[in-house]
Amino acid sequence: MLKEVNENAMIGVILHELGHIKNNHIAIKKMNISDNIKKNKLNSILAIASGAALMNPEIIFGLPLFVDEANIQNFLSNSRKFENEADDFMIKYMTIKNVDLNNSIDFLKYLLSLKNNNNYRQSHPSIKNRISRLNEINKFDKNKKNFDTKEFQFVKAKYAYNSNNNILNNFFKEMDKGNIEKVNNVELEHAINYELFKNNLKNDDTIEVFKKNILFYDNSFVKLEFINYLIDNSYSELLTSKLDIFKNNLEVKNEFYFLYIMGKAYDYLKNTNLSYFYLCNFNKKIKNKKLINYYCPRYESKYISILDLDNEINDSTN
Repeated sequence: MLKEVNENAMIGVILHELGHIKNNHIAIKKMNISDNIKKNKLNSILAIASGAALMNPEIIFGLPLFVDEANIQNFLSNSRKFENEADDFMIKYMTIKNVDLNNSIDFLKYLLSLKNNNNYRQSHPSIKNRISRLNEINKFDKNKKNFDTKEFQFVKAKYAYNSNNNILNNFFKEMDKGNIEKVNNVELEHAINYELFKNNLKNDDTIEVFKKNILFYDNSFVKLEFINYLIDNSYSELLTSKLDIFKNNLEVKNEFYFLYIMGKAYDYLKNTNLSYFYLCNFNKKIKNKKLINYYCPRYESKYISILDLDNEINDSTN
């Protein structure tokens, strides 16, 4: 997809997928699938019993097929409803952030041109209808923003070799072949060293690679990855000092695996009370009832500091 879209269109795609998450569509689909499996088991039993009673083998095969088709159509209908709701979410936030919709329209036109998207068309509303809807909204919007950040161009170079920086495109193309292509760019130096380290192509001091990357770019994901590296490589003193800094950093706390990494870190440091606290809250976040029931009763709140309690997840939070 990175070969086909610019940043505006990618913002639209990400917001559409975020709309599915915010509207809990994934959990609802899982429940629907589970219900359909249960229904199909009952229908198979009913078909076998009916066929045997009437001595008609066609019933044994015909009834489950009929019910399955009804279930599939119902499932696809719900899927199309969910896609419309996700589009609503995307449009709302693109409008709030003043993002130009023209690139999202172009991307939908590209999808329309594909020959192998029958599955997509079954579960999504008509692409033509989606384009018409966006065009209708777009004609009232003037002076919209077109985004083209260095970060997005870096991602395009890394995963699709088609950023507007050919030197960077070539670097990643060669790196994926196991070759090191020199890039003389002060701004990219630490990011490139980090990529080479991640691909086992550079033997610099790993701690320094992390520290320079974090100092230069202040990236919250790399900070969390640094903590994970310190755990896995037994840097206990450095880990303890970084934990106190990073665990109260709002950007780091917003990373998806923050609570899990904190639980892992305190497990390594033999602080089981805090480890259970953070793993309990991570599993609240992902709604894993089995592990909630395992971790949450195993820590004592009176031994959890106020700074750590600030990271607690309320059970009712979605």
